[in-house]
Amino acid sequence: MSGRFIVDPLTLEAQRRAADPRASAWVSANAGAGKTKVLTDRVLRLLLDGSPPGRVLCLTFTKAAAANMSIRVFQRLGRWVTLDDETLSAELFDLSGRKASRRELSRARRLFARAVETPGGLKIETLHALCERLLHMFPFEANVPARFQVLDEDQTRNAFAAQTDSVLADAILGHRPDLRMAFDVVGPEASGDALRDALRLAMRRRAFFADPGHALKKGLAGLAKSLGLAEGETADAIEERILTGGLLGDDTIVAGLRTGKVTDERLADGLVAAARASVRAEALDAYRAIFFTDEDKPRKGLGTKGVPEAVRERLIDEQARLVPLFDTLRAARAHARTSALFLLAAEIHRRVETEKGRLGALDFDDLIHKTLDLLRRVEVSWVLYKLDRGIDHVLVDEAQDTNPEQWEILRRITEEFASGDGARETLRTRFAVGDPKQSIYSFQGAEPREFEETRRDWRKAAGDAGLAFEDVELRLSFRSTAGVLRAVDAVFALPEHFQGLSFADTAVGTVHGSARGPAPGAVELWPIAEPAEEPDADAWAAPVDSPEPNAPPILVARRVARAVRDWTTTGDACGRVWRPGDVLILVRKRSAAFEEVIRALKALNVPVAGQDRLEVAGHIAVLDLVAAGRAGLLPADDLTLATALKTPLVGLTDDDLVRIASRRSEAETLEDALTRHAEAGDPAAQRGHAMLRVWIALAAEQGPFGFYAALLGPLGGRKALVARLGGEAGDAIDVFLAAAQAFEGGGDAPSLGTFLSRYVARPGRGESSHTVKRDMESGRDEIRVMTVHGASRPLAPCTVM
Repeated sequence: MSGRFIVDPLTLEAQRRAADPRASAWVSANAGAGKTKVLTDRVLRLLLDGSPPGRVLCLTFTKAAAANMSIRVFQRLGRWVTLDDETLSAELFDLSGRKASRRELSRARRLFARAVETPGGLKIETLHALCERLLHMFPFEANVPARFQVLDEDQTRNAFAAQTDSVLADAILGHRPDLRMAFDVVGPEASGDALRDALRLAMRRRAFFADPGHALKKGLAGLAKSLGLAEGETADAIEERILTGGLLGDDTIVAGLRTGKVTDERLADGLVAAARASVRAEALDAYRAIFFTDEDKPRKGLGTKGVPEAVRERLIDEQARLVPLFDTLRAARAHARTSALFLLAAEIHRRVETEKGRLGALDFDDLIHKTLDLLRRVEVSWVLYKLDRGIDHVLVDEAQDTNPEQWEILRRITEEFASGDGARETLRTRFAVGDPKQSIYSFQGAEPREFEETRRDWRKAAGDAGLAFEDVELRLSFRSTAGVLRAVDAVFALPEHFQGLSFADTAVGTVHGSARGPAPGAVELWPIAEPAEEPDADAWAAPVDSPEPNAPPILVARRVARAVRDWTTTGDACGRVWRPGDVLILVRKRSAAFEEVIRALKALNVPVAGQDRLEVAGHIAVLDLVAAGRAGLLPADDLTLATALKTPLVGLTDDDLVRIASRRSEAETLEDALTRHAEAGDPAAQRGHAMLRVWIALAAEQGPFGFYAALLGPLGGRKALVARLGGEAGDAIDVFLAAAQAFEGGGDAPSLGTFLSRYVARPGRGESSHTVKRDMESGRDEIRVMTVHGASRPLAPCTVM
């Protein structure tokens, strides 16, 4: 460890036990406790112990994590080659806790070459990459195309959006009566993005669609049972029971309520309206309003004292009858909506699968499920033998984010490690490291409870086989200071806060230590922001979806920006002046506060890196490029041409456009006016006219990549856009240009118009959204603004909004 850290002997011993190559290990590590270091140490010790590099499989959760670990391992191995005996002996002692022999020193120096020369090299990869490799090796057994391609996230999202559009169009237009009926049930409850989100969630239940005739039917039957519905009980039948078994048509009740008092008369009018309604829905609503409030709570008063006692008792009895009936009706309607939703989702799934079959493609979920099917169908030992003659050691990183299907794959791969001949013939180990408190991928099916259950299973299996097993906890943080960690422990010392954070047998709060010794750290809580009293803005002056300037998230964002400005200029309370790169601002989600804090920092001239994730299709730099391309294709489109002329690519101002475009005849286009003013010697018009001629020529001669490569390079477009819009525009431009290059290589005619059509439609409706995760560790001295989910290594000071 670096000298700036204070590491106690117990932590050093725990790290060495976790990295012991002769024992399987399960490591529960707090945030910043050195999970990657321990994993890297274990790989190194396995290699030092004589394990062939090709028989060590290290699985991480992301490609970035796999690359980071591979770099760490090879950096250490490469360093060992150059060290003298004394220094190398010291490093190996720190690694294992014992003095290395001359033979071990020699072996350590040869490991770099051995790892590099091993066919396939060290297997440090994601689980999805492993699954892809297995499926390519066993396409026939796995029932997948022999040369399948893997769809990325954008392609998968686009396929879902396109087929969703198709299914909803068939439902709305009535081309499929079954889809129309399902849409009529779901539509009143959800539409637009809400409906699409619900369909996307439904499609995660892949088992239902693999066998919709049985699995889906069984699942819906289980839902009906959970909702308390009898077999075959429908909303129509329950509505009929409500209306036919009640007081409708009973004139004595109506007469008894005609007391002349407002409350009684309202009840009587409600009974009359329900009885006379020609539509069941209207009758049901009128009848329900008699006995229940708008919040569906039973009314406390049913008639005044002027109503005969017998009438009031009948009303009370009827209310008691209706309470369970309306509860059952709500359950039946929920079941009907769910059934309709899954019917639509099943059809979308069928069409998506048909399209993937036509393309010979699999998505990321397919990789997991097809591999699991393969391992259930084929002898696992044979699969692993074909995988470079077997695997002896499996290491799993970020185990808390592994979902049940992924755990099942890992269990099948390693099930022989602690049973039968597999536990006796050679030393084979399993290793997992993670922290259930950091599980953030529940939206992808991650189940933190599996972390604890798998730990128990591994420990029991090792004990039954008489194998060494290390159950290690790492609590010392190398990232945060003691003050911050004490605040965390204080929060989760309360049982109601800690509930659900851990699934261990003894769950009694969190325990953190800091390796940073006396380094200062603080947690500062600000008062809750209240809306400020300000006059309402004119309705036409602001966008309808723009947050109010006095909204609490906006106020907090601006306060954060001012505080950061002070830290980086005059200094903090201790007098230290922070560099912008030292400050990380975390938010819960990309909301108004997220965007406002970036805007406020820029307004205060504080260097800020911008957003950690860019929706490229909506970025202003990309919109400017799209406008230029469309203007080159159709210069007669006045609005598009005006937009393109105002971009940094040309730089015309509003005054320039007014001067050029005003006083035109009805037949004169903006292009004509631009030409006329250019010929008259107007400098701005000449600049715009010259650029437009270039765009038109490029659009006629080049595909999308050629068009934008010339525009951004020789014509200086990239320089102009970045100078005006900031550094993050460069990231959006890079993704846009890469998309143009990929489009030209996609097999279709490289039409600029077809390419630009992707960026015209509304995001989420089938076009490529091109979301890019920006590298926030690029070394620029700028403030970073990220979501908590996206932050992996926060740096102090960290402001959380």
